[in-house]
Amino acid sequence: MSLFGTGRKEGIFAALMIGALTACTYLGAAWQHGAPDHVVQLTAFACALGGMACYRLLRCFGRSRYASFLGGLAYGLSPWFAGLSCAPRELLATALAPFALEIAGQCARASSRRRWLWLVGPCVALPFLFGLTMVACMSAALATLLLLHTAFAADNAEERAPVLRVLTALVIAAAAAANLVVLDPLAPVLGPAIAPTPWQVLSGDAAYPSVWNATTMLRIVSPFLLWFAALGILRRQRHASTPKWLLLAALGAAPMVAWGFAPELARHAPGLPATGWFLTVLAIVVLGAAGLDDFLDLPLRRRTRQYLLFGVTLLAAPLLPVFDATPNCTRQYVLFVSLVVLALASLTWRRLGILRFKTVLTTLAIAAVAAPMLQHHLLPPTPTLASPLAETVPLEQQLLQHVGGRPFWHYAGLCVAAALSVLLLVTRQRRAKA
Repeated sequence: MSLFGTGRKEGIFAALMIGALTACTYLGAAWQHGAPDHVVQLTAFACALGGMACYRLLRCFGRSRYASFLGGLAYGLSPWFAGLSCAPRELLATALAPFALEIAGQCARASSRRRWLWLVGPCVALPFLFGLTMVACMSAALATLLLLHTAFAADNAEERAPVLRVLTALVIAAAAAANLVVLDPLAPVLGPAIAPTPWQVLSGDAAYPSVWNATTMLRIVSPFLLWFAALGILRRQRHASTPKWLLLAALGAAPMVAWGFAPELARHAPGLPATGWFLTVLAIVVLGAAGLDDFLDLPLRRRTRQYLLFGVTLLAAPLLPVFDATPNCTRQYVLFVSLVVLALASLTWRRLGILRFKTVLTTLAIAAVAAPMLQHHLLPPTPTLASPLAETVPLEQQLLQHVGGRPFWHYAGLCVAAALSVLLLVTRQRRAKA
């Protein structure tokens, strides 16, 4: 089994490799910086799950197994993702958010719509299992927009989804999400909701008083995928809509930019500047994977654009240590070496051959993605008031009391969602038999 196969076993192998590499990298970072055990376990689990979920999302968007592997690994090992360890609810919601987008992407194709449409409600509502988080709201909004586009604004009538079934799926998602937010079943484990600040999320990576730094932003979005995203844009991307994803990346970065110039603007939505980077990271991952596929499919197309990006990289990369605010520029030199080596390696595909070039590129990509994470400090969650029962009642019993001690009408939303999901499933089976 390898990343170059086409069978289901190869796909399972690639997803498991993403989880193993992500978990091992986080354990190495924790051993190096001495993070608390519970923070390491939660972060490693969430980021490994998020990387595998992003792999499935990229495969749903039509990317190759090779590009999806590198994109999922970059998503799981993003320093921004690890920085959310200070807010466990946002961290876990970020890990499950790609599932909601994957289901919406599956329903955008007429060939797989009947098989997946009845799962839209549960999967879109799944990130709300951890409460009303910013990332859950953003993923639900993106999935809703994609589903509405499939129902009303598809390219042709054959690709459009049945409007009534799509609206029913969205009602299921809304009912289940609202009920999960009200119940908050994992409150005894996760504690009260925490709105992460940009300093909390980025301080483990920045290591200096100001997080408003160009090199910090480059490490957040993975310089490896950022380079291939720029190459795909210069070559007029064929596999993804560049304007839409660039707009999404700008929307995600806008709250952070506003916070950098006017910190008082973040008072109305204190967690938005930090969690908004979910949109930026997601857009760069999609554009980077699409640009990599575009380059591997036709490496000679618009060759001059690659030489242009190569020259810009060689000129701009040595300037990165200048933007550092501390005398220790080790992090910036790692970023500089990664960009230069990547630019040089992109010119060797003809001499090595595509298969050998993929092997070399995989090694360089894993090193470029893992190096910033090994330099990252995992931060513990913000201290909260302990429950008076925590010392006398076991955690399992607290969960049972919290969830099972409610009146039956508190579960009305989940019951309605389950009934409508079964109705959609039965409708799909009847149409399939007909």
